[in-house]
Amino acid sequence: MSGADKIAKPMSLFQRIGRVFGGKKKDLPKIDYLRPGDDIFDLSAHSAPLRAFDVEQLEIPEPSPLDCNKPTLSLINGDAAKVISLDEAAIDRQDFLDNHKELTVDLLAQSLNLRVLAELADRPRVGLVERDEPTSDLSFLGDFHGNVPRFAYFLRLLLPAIRAGEEELHSLGDLLHAEREENVFNVAASLKLAKAFMMLGWLFPERVSLYTGNHDIFCPTEGHFKAVMDFIEMNCLGTIFDLSNHLLQEGYLTEESEPWEMLATKKNVPQSYLNLHYICLALSEQGVERAKIWNIIQLLQGYYDTCPKALKIKNLFAAHSFPTGATSLEQLRAINDPEMQALRNSLIFSRFAKERDPEDLKSFTPDDIEGFMAATGVEHFVLGHTKPDNSWINQPVPSTSIITSNGIGFGRLRFARGEDGAFALQECPVLRYEMPPDTIISH
Repeated sequence: MSGADKIAKPMSLFQRIGRVFGGKKKDLPKIDYLRPGDDIFDLSAHSAPLRAFDVEQLEIPEPSPLDCNKPTLSLINGDAAKVISLDEAAIDRQDFLDNHKELTVDLLAQSLNLRVLAELADRPRVGLVERDEPTSDLSFLGDFHGNVPRFAYFLRLLLPAIRAGEEELHSLGDLLHAEREENVFNVAASLKLAKAFMMLGWLFPERVSLYTGNHDIFCPTEGHFKAVMDFIEMNCLGTIFDLSNHLLQEGYLTEESEPWEMLATKKNVPQSYLNLHYICLALSEQGVERAKIWNIIQLLQGYYDTCPKALKIKNLFAAHSFPTGATSLEQLRAINDPEMQALRNSLIFSRFAKERDPEDLKSFTPDDIEGFMAATGVEHFVLGHTKPDNSWINQPVPSTSIITSNGIGFGRLRFARGEDGAFALQECPVLRYEMPPDTIISH
């Protein structure tokens, strides 16, 4: 089968689901890490807006054939390039907290090292967290999508209560991948936020949790890593769009061959592969050997693999989205089993609909929510993922709460624990809070 034959099917598939990938130059935005003649973005910008600058001002050596098996340029410089500290020294939690009264996003991200990451990746794999006796109030935050200023705001707001053991922070997924098209290439911000959250969760393992969403993935298999690294070694100046065409020819980027999380796109860019490309390129340019890069990526993915998918605590249930088709908690306890893949996909991908076909597991209705709550004894259902558009204005199920990455109220919900241990919605900032004027929350 020729390369053209291989590409034809997945391209038509992407067009069918409304994501025009295409290989034609005119279909592709002219931005990437580096492409002579194009504008590129300063990847050291962290949480600041991306700043374009003229590539022609850079000295770009032409790679010779002998040089194409290794990076030839420092495309990614400074702290932004530091994917993770390669230090494997042990860190004492209490000493760290005693020595750092203020925990900033920068400090947390820079402090995450391979030793801490390995401990996180070695946690038990639990699909559903179940707790009967809550000990503190709960704050739920919606999809961050690499929005560092928004995370920094909540870190300052909640940290005193977290330190005191009076509050728990539960993030309902999607740490990675910018929401706004103009920020799609700011991979450094996504990684910075993810690293900071990982470190925060390691410091407070009983009080800070992530329940994974559809954007929470680094690299599912060694085959994905090999495809990206082979591309970098063959074409060290290749863009993410060149990589996309390479992946199509290698049999990736199709719904038949990929976990759905790897197909998330923005501005025609496969965001999971954008992150993977960035990490591999940055580590390669720092002189990290290929085998070590794979080890680091396995640990990053291991963090997500060991994060739970949902929380059931007293009378409250929370997850990234709704488990369409689930009729009992027993099914969710087995959510990580291979045969539960369809239910797992619905738990992180499904969207609200006024009605659905019984075979459709990619959407859910008010009847689905009410049936699940009645079957499980849940009184509050908290989910992210779904934006509060017109369909949700009147809250089709009164006890269902939505938190979102939208700028409205920062997307935080707080539940207070009553004397009987049950929770009541104490604050709904989605409706009440106003944005601090000096904080950029739209990402």
